[in-house]
Order: sequence, then structure tokens, then C-alpha cells
Amino acid sequence: MVAIILWIIIFSMSSAGTTVLLGDRNILSGNLLEHNKLISVLFHWRFITATILAFLSRYAFMLINSDLLKYPNLAQNSTTITALITSVVFIFVIIGNYIFLGERPAPRQWLGALLIIIGVTLLVIRY
Repeated sequence: MVAIILWIIIFSMSSAGTTVLLGDRNILSGNLLEHNKLISVLFHWRFITATILAFLSRYAFMLINSDLLKYPNLAQNSTTITALITSVVFIFVIIGNYIFLGERPAPRQWLGALLIIIGVTLLVIRY
């Protein structure tokens, strides 16, 4: 179970990192479909780093799912459980955007984060 928690943290941090890196207003501004803008984005260090983090995130998702298969009571629903557990990424995104992009979450967002924590806790307790 420790490995699963570690993979969840890696999944969440890499997914949130992707969001924070690509949420930069300098990258998002302008017409992203324009040829010159597309080329500049594709070779921007933030996009390249975010792509690597996205790959890491997807691989961590697979590792979580794989580790859940080792538990007989979790094996049948491992992908569904993985998808639900990895919803904690939204909390990491809120925190990352707050720290790195200066976004201020609304009370509704904090309430949503609390509901995710409660939901994941109930899911883990059930199994």
C-alpha cells in the first residue's frame, strides 16, 4: 500500500506540474494555432518539461493500477479505483497554481478539495 501512495504522490505532482507549466499566460497568449506560435510553444522549455511530466504522470497511473491488482479485493475494479484515487491531483493543481501562478482559489474550490479528500478517504477505508 505504501507503493500505491508513493505513485499517487508522483502522479499528482507530475500532473500538477504539467498544469502549472502550461498555465503560464505568456505561453497561452496569442493564437496557438498560428504556425509561428505553434513552433515557439513546441520548443519552449516549459512545454518540453510538461510533456515529460505528462508521460511520467501516465506511467504512474499505470503503476498505481498495477499495484492495485495485487490486492484481491481491489483487483476487479482497479482502474475505477485508480481513477477515483487520482482525483487528488486537483488538490495539487490548486496548490501549485496558488504558489507558482499566483491564483487565488475561491472558497468553492477549497470545499471541492475537501470533498475529494473525504471521498478518497472513504474509498480507502472501504477497501
